[in-house]
Amino acid sequence: MVYELDHAGTPLRIRMAPSEDAEGALHWCLEVTSTHSSGVLVKATDHTRAAALTAVARAWVRQADGVDLPTVDWAGVTQLLNDIRAV
Repeated sequence: MVYELDHAGTPLRIRMAPSEDAEGALHWCLEVTSTHSSGVLVKATDHTRAAALTAVARAWVRQADGVDLPTVDWAGVTQLLNDIRAV
């Protein structure tokens, strides 16, 4: 699933895909990028879509200064994705 959002003028592309680990357990991989970030891709994987979104948000914030990522209201993004039942 791919979600393209305009977050306060910052375009975000969020890709969610299920995957299985070596033991067959389901995980969710999220990849987030913005055209305002020079092609930087931030990725995270966790057991649920919501947990993976939390992990990718933390990774985005950690990397923001080093790679010039735009500031994102991840609580707002999470709420929007909850509203449309994406997480």
